[in-house]
Amino acid sequence: GCTTKISPDSDQQPRVCPRCHNGSVFGAKSRQWFEFCFVPLVPMSSKHVWMCSICQWQVPIQQGYVQPTSVHASLAPMY
Repeated sequence: GCTTKISPDSDQQPRVCPRCHNGSVFGAKSRQWFEFCFVPLVPMSSKHVWMCSICQWQVPIQQGYVQPTSVHASLAPMY
């Protein structure tokens, strides 16, 4: 069978999730693996995604897509 494993990219600032509005979105690499007897053998495909660790929202990182807002930017006072 095939399974997907997600691993966080390097240290990044957390971002605000557009679905649950928590500061828990991070950049990650999503890889789909071919498994035999529950042992991952061959990576089938990979892509970079934005993922929320709370509600599991995710979207591929692609050119032209607006990044989720940084937590620090969303905490700035509005005048």
